[in-house]
Amino acid sequence: MTKRIRKSERIRKHGGTYIISLPNEVIQALSLNESDQLDFIVRDGQVSLEKSLVIKSENLLGTFSSDIDFFMDKHDQVFKKMAENK
Repeated sequence: MTKRIRKSERIRKHGGTYIISLPNEVIQALSLNESDQLDFIVRDGQVSLEKSLVIKSENLLGTFSSDIDFFMDKHDQVFKKMAENK
């Protein structure tokens, strides 16, 4: 079950920008670090936040390869079962 976090924060104005602080629980739940980017998704009057997917160009192929290897290793038994039932 996904943990639900509900917190209220006031919006402040600083110059021409509106600012809101993120509670520590949100920072921890999204594994955020300083300078990370967030995506704001607004749908039907509701806002959700997601940590932006940042793809770094350096060693892109190596990173992709290691991610695929991790996925394949993690689900190896499932793939074997699927092949046996074919």
